[in-house]
Order: sequence, then C-alpha cells, then structure tokens
Amino acid sequence: MRSSLMIPRDSAAEHVWRLRCDPNPEVEALQPFVALFRDFAALGDAGAFASPESGGAYCRMAVGAIRIAPGLLEAEVDVANCDARYTRLLRNCVFARAETAQVPTSELIVEPGGRSLAVRELRAHVAEPEVVAGTFYPEMPQYQVRIQKTVPPSYHSGRRVWVEAHKALAVETVNDLIERSILWGSVMVTAYPEQEEDLQTGRTMILNVEPGQHDDFTFEVLIDRFLASEAAFVSLMNLLLVRVRRDGPIVAAFIE
Repeated sequence: MRSSLMIPRDSAAEHVWRLRCDPNPEVEALQPFVALFRDFAALGDAGAFASPESGGAYCRMAVGAIRIAPGLLEAEVDVANCDARYTRLLRNCVFARAETAQVPTSELIVEPGGRSLAVRELRAHVAEPEVVAGTFYPEMPQYQVRIQKTVPPSYHSGRRVWVEAHKALAVETVNDLIERSILWGSVMVTAYPEQEEDLQTGRTMILNVEPGQHDDFTFEVLIDRFLASEAAFVSLMNLLLVRVRRDGPIVAAFIE
C-alpha cells in the first residue's frame, strides 16, 4: 500500500484522510475503514496523540464530512494540537485492517484540507533507527508529573500502565478511562511495529488489554501480549493522564 503523508504545519487545521482501493470494491466493503477512521479520531480527540508542545491540552481530532464511493473513502478531519506523526499510526492501522478485511487497498493519502497551508511531508515506511531513538512515533508531552518507566526482562508480556490520582477517582472518571483504554486496545493492535517487516508479516501486535480500578486512587491497564515499540505507551498514557487530571492533580504515573 502506497502512502503519502502531507501534514499542515499549523497546529490547528483541517486534514483530509483519503483511502483508495484497486480494484474498486463496493461501498459496503469500505465500512470497516469508516469505523476505523471514527475510532482512531476518537482516540485523538481524547488526547492520545497530543503534540509535545501542547502539554496534553486542547487536543482535537473530529471527523466531519465523509465521502464514500466504490474504491474511494475520504474524510475531512478537524485536527488541533496533535502530533503530526499520528499519521504513521493511522497508516499502520489501515494496512492491518485491509489485511483483516481482505480489501485490496492501494493508497492512503493524508493532506491539508486548505490549499494555501504550508505542509511538511512525513515518510510512512517504518524506520527502525528512528523507532529505536524514540523519534518515529509521537513523543510524550511535558506533564506536571514525572512518568516513571521500567522495562521488565520479559517485556513482551505482562506489561502494566497505572496512574495514581491525588483524590479518589469518581465513578464517571473510571468509566471514561475504561472506555478509552478498551478503544485504544481495539484500534492500536498493529499501530506500533518496530520495523516495517513486522507490519508486513503480521509480527506486531498488542493483545488482551485489560483496564480497571486498582484502588480508590489508582487506575491501571494490564497488557498481556506486547510485540510493539515502547512508543505505544505514549498514546495510552496520554489517554489516562489527560482524563485523570481533569478532576485534579496526579500523584504518580508508571509504565512497567
């Protein structure tokens, strides 16, 4: 699948996501990608792909008009304060969804909705040295809490992310965190390959994501199977921190 990722330089702009398929499948065959676009944008709107300079605040990723025809899906997406490298995650998710749905996708294009915006082009092909350096996928914004991280010897299984709040978590907050974590686990299964070959051969996956309340103050997400870049924890941690801090200060955050 060819990919063209041309991103507006403005922090707030309209992006167009365009998926072409060849030979042209019927409109019904593209419905899984409509669902993917909406779910992916919901994660972005919740802060999963917050840009480093945003501090996790005022993120927006809202799908507007969708045009669908045989062999073509196009969505207008209102984006603000999201790391432009989210487009690489979207490309990886689309590739895997096409394999699962057995739809012959030929090209994914991300481009500005406006004609006069300055743009930057991103390479879509997974660059392993950049993945290792932590610069290929979106990076963690600066939060007013230190995020502690340890990588266990068996880092492909039994991973855990948790956040401790200053005050007891409200039921509404816990429900929101569970919903966001489950959505993250369903959408980002193949979003973070460490190298291009892992994506092409299906050797990258994040499976069995189990969110829940650990105690009155702590919310945790357990991941049973983790064959992916450590950068995956950035989007998951963003989802937790952005939501928890709406209710008050955060005491601690851990990735292990």
